Amino acid sequence: MARPCVVDASLLIALGKAGQLDLLRKTQAYEWRIAPIARGELKRAETRQPVEQMILEGIIKPVELDSDQSDALALFAQWSERVDPGEAETIAIASANGWLVGLEDLAARRQLDRVVGPGQWINCANILIEAVQSGSLSLAKADEIFRSLDVYTGYASRGIRSLAQLM
Repeated sequence: MARPCVVDASLLIALGKAGQLDLLRKTQAYEWRIAPIARGELKRAETRQPVEQMILEGIIKPVELDSDQSDALALFAQWSERVDPGEAETIAIASANGWLVGLEDLAARRQLDRVVGPGQWINCANILIEAVQSGSLSLAKADEIFRSLDVYTGYASRGIRSLAQLM
């Protein structure tokens, strides 16, 4: 069964810069959601247009903070003090509903691990690994995409050159 995941702009921008937003179509493990602030942060056509198309197709579903969900609003206020507004909204909605957070921002992921606990977020590497494990991509193709991501340099600096090292 697919797990709902609210995606932050950081993850979408990383995939968009690499021309790899179609990976969201290839992963059956997640049901994609996007909140208004993160959606508004997508300024470049390489990211915004494919995301808007996936919203029209129902691959990504818009979600919002519900004013009747006081717990979600309280979470938004708390996270707004820790991370940027788009991340705060994404994390609040995901946390209030027991969903995953999809983001690339390392500081925000560390905050999530400290405050909520590990296992609450995914990033581009997780999406690629899932695509390999489900048979949607070969490991060679996934590694090629992995190396094309802006975030790859952070992995390479730690000696991680292949997704196989993360699997």
